[in-house]
Parts: sequence; C-alpha cells; structure tokens
Amino acid sequence: MLFWIISGLFVVVSIAVLFRTLMTAPSSLASAAAYDVSVYKDQLTELDRDIERGLITADEAARARTEISRRLIAASERAESAKTDGVAAPFLARRTLALIIGVFLITAPIVIYTTMGAPGLPSQPFAARQAERLAEQQQMKQVRQQLDALEARLKQNPGELEGWYLLGRAYMQLGEFNKAVAAFDAAMAANGISARLLTNKAIALISADEGRVTAQAENALRQALEFEPQSGIAQYFIGLALAQRQDLNAALALWREAIGNAPLDAPWREQAVQNIARAERELALPPLAPLKGPTSDDVAAAQGMTDQDRGAMIAGMVARLNARLRENPNDLDGWLQLVRSYGVLGDGAAAREALAKARAAFAGDASALARLSQAEKSLTP
Repeated sequence: MLFWIISGLFVVVSIAVLFRTLMTAPSSLASAAAYDVSVYKDQLTELDRDIERGLITADEAARARTEISRRLIAASERAESAKTDGVAAPFLARRTLALIIGVFLITAPIVIYTTMGAPGLPSQPFAARQAERLAEQQQMKQVRQQLDALEARLKQNPGELEGWYLLGRAYMQLGEFNKAVAAFDAAMAANGISARLLTNKAIALISADEGRVTAQAENALRQALEFEPQSGIAQYFIGLALAQRQDLNAALALWREAIGNAPLDAPWREQAVQNIARAERELALPPLAPLKGPTSDDVAAAQGMTDQDRGAMIAGMVARLNARLRENPNDLDGWLQLVRSYGVLGDGAAAREALAKARAAFAGDASALARLSQAEKSLTP
C-alpha cells in the first residue's frame, strides 16, 4: 500500500508542474511581453543618462541604442500578438497536450504494472529477498557437496549401478550434461551396458547439443535398441535424427512405432504426435482412410508372417489409430475401433485406458457413453 501512495504522490507532483507550464494562459504571455517592453524602455532612458554623465562615448551609445531598440521592437510585436485572437488556438493545443500527458502519466504505469508485474503479490522487504537468495545459495552448496561425496564414494565402489545412475540424472537436472555423460559411461564401464544407461547417455548428449541428435547420441540409441527392441524413447530420438537428415519417411515410420511402444504418460509422446502430423503435411501424404484398427480378420491374415513382422504390423496400425485419436478425440467410431483392437491383441489394460479417455471426450453425450459401455462388455475380463 505504501508503494502506491508514494507512487501516486510522485505522479500528482509531476502533473502539477507540467500543467503549470502548459496551461499558462494567453494573458500571462501578454504580461510577460509587456514587461520586456518596459524593461527595454528603461534601458534607453538609462542610456541617455550615461551619455549626459560622460560614462560612454557617442559611438558606444549609438551601438547600444541600436541593439536595445531592436529588442524593444521585437518585444512590442510579441505583446501585440499575445493580445490577438490568434493566441487562442496554440493555447487550446497546449491544454489538449497537457490533458493527454496527464492521462498517460496516470494510466500507463498502472497498465504496465498489472500486465507485466505481479500486483497480487505482497511487497517483500529487501532483507527477506536477500535471505531467500542466501538460503538458495546455501541449498545449492549442500547439493554440490552431496554430489561430490557421492561421486567420490562411487569411484571407490564403482559397482554401485544405481548410484551412478542417480548421479548422472542429478547432473542432467543441473544442466551439467557432460558430467552426466561421464557418470553413465562410468556406470557402464563398471557394470556392463544396458538400454537404460545408453538411452540416458544419449539424452544427455542431445541436451548438451541443444536438441540436435549427434552421431554419438544416435549410435548409443541404436545400441540401446539392440538390448530393448521396443524402446519407444530410443525410437523417438532416432526418428529425430532421421528427420534432421531430411529422411522424413523413415522418421515418420519410426515415430509411429515409438508411439505404439510408449507408455501413455511418456513425456515425449505428445511431441511425437505433433512430429507425425507435421511430417505428414510436409510429405503431402494423401488423406488416410477412415480410422480403423486391426480386426480379427486382419490378425488372421497376418498368421503367415513372422512373429516380428506380424507384431510390427499390428502395433503400427494400433499406434497410428491411437495417434490420430489424440489429435481428434471427438471421433467416437475411432475410439470404438481402438478398444476392439486392444481387445483383439489381448491388452485389456490398454483397452480400458482407451475407454476412460473416450468417456472423458464424450462426457455429456449419453448415446456415445452407452455405446462405449457396450464395447466394454465385449472385453475379456
């Protein structure tokens, strides 16, 4: 409250000074000009006295009389102009300008502060802010000490796999990606290579290069896929590497597969869906047929394939359908197809999760909810 009172006083004083200058009336201007005329006339009279007393020569007096007379004529013209109606227009303009500036001085700080500031927050004394900064610095110092102690312990006992993993993740949170890479490398050197460590190392390398998937990161991701062929996150980042090389077709196929392998709460999943839509637009793909997932007939037709090919085909179809529904959740038939698809694949948990999302999308539609309930009955317990 004190801040607003002080600010208001400053604004009022500033406006008062400004108005006193800009709101000067024509009569005041005329009085000033008349005063100048009087002064110059007095100077001419005083000049005559100086000549009589012999204080200045005739040449000096002539030059001084000429200059004083010139100023007297100019002042007389200003006095006459101030008396005419022509002064009214400039005065009106000055009044208008004063009004505009006054309104601006009052409203502009309020608008700027309410837009860019935090008017809802209480004022905080400098000492409190300083104390907060010191507390944050102390907390960061403690974190550093704990990390240094953990790293020293791990160097003595390099077989502590989880310790290395936590150390690498902590460095990633602090934005020290090179140290994170070193921690993951140390973990793998002492405990063997794993998909989790390779993937985290790749993400640290990508973060260190501001989102660019380097060759080193891509190699780590591809190695992770050898250990875990259905690692959605590895597929997603390899897709980014392909897209960076302008191989959108390959990237698109891999992103679709990644979505099918990803948990629904994967933090990169939404971005993968957006990447798929963007790639489809850039490739100018023809409109897809109405959304549909694999039916029992589709699965039967795939019996002649290898297990790997058949699984990839079905997962790809379901992933594509799921991605489309994330972009267009108001497609009831699409949700029903997705639920049936998960039922055919025997994934009851995924089918029920799809049902929950569909019900959220059609919360106010009794007819749609009834059809979803009917679809749920067809699922095996």
